[in-house]
Amino acid sequence: MVVGRRPDSPGLETARSLGVPTDHRGLESDVFKSGVFDLVFDCTNARTHAENMSLFSALGKRVVSLTPGLNGTMIVPAINLADATRSDVINMVTCGGQCSVPVLATLGKMVGRLRYAEIVTTAASDSVGPGTRTNLDEYIQNTADAIARFVLVDEVKCLVNISPAVPAPDFSVTVYALPSDPRGVDGSEVIDALRRTETNVRQYCHGYRVQCDWNEREGLLTMTARVTGGSDLLPKHAGNLEIINQAAVAAAEKVAECL
Repeated sequence: MVVGRRPDSPGLETARSLGVPTDHRGLESDVFKSGVFDLVFDCTNARTHAENMSLFSALGKRVVSLTPGLNGTMIVPAINLADATRSDVINMVTCGGQCSVPVLATLGKMVGRLRYAEIVTTAASDSVGPGTRTNLDEYIQNTADAIARFVLVDEVKCLVNISPAVPAPDFSVTVYALPSDPRGVDGSEVIDALRRTETNVRQYCHGYRVQCDWNEREGLLTMTARVTGGSDLLPKHAGNLEIINQAAVAAAEKVAECL
């Protein structure tokens, strides 16, 4: 079932056209009153998610949060998918986190501690809804928290660019990373490892692509991940929605194995 808060919601209209049951009464929906479900995907926003959790917790239901709410177990499928089975609240971080954390974690395993990591996210304006715009602070915080959770790093900086360009640009996340001690780092080995990470992410998000450059003199890794929408319901430039949705599906499928 797809539950929304407006009867004229385009999402509910799409669900109905596909034969999926819908309800526009939000938390007043009969399905929440009955509790006859196993798992809920929360696609609202960080503030509303915090309010929703009181009901979901009372019902004892597993939650996959696609909001940048700051609670639950952070899951990046390429890194810790198995942890999804051990948490009642699965935090899918952010689209920027899903793009950047796998490559930064790979780099960290090879070079140890990072002195600095900077993440610049660019998304097309019409792929960023009002909910996302209201919680940009939480988006930045949750992305930075995820990097700190999975990577040994001294300083993290996250920036977000919502682009009104026409035609709409593909979703991209550019990462700049400085190892604490770049001496002895083999750039070709780093790039080969990042290619393997790209392959791992593409197992659940086919539109994920990585370009890498290792500046040996400065000890600087520059990496850009681009994601294109691949489903019938998402335009090509909506890679931000594609990667977090596909990551959430991967987490839910893992949970379903245990239900």
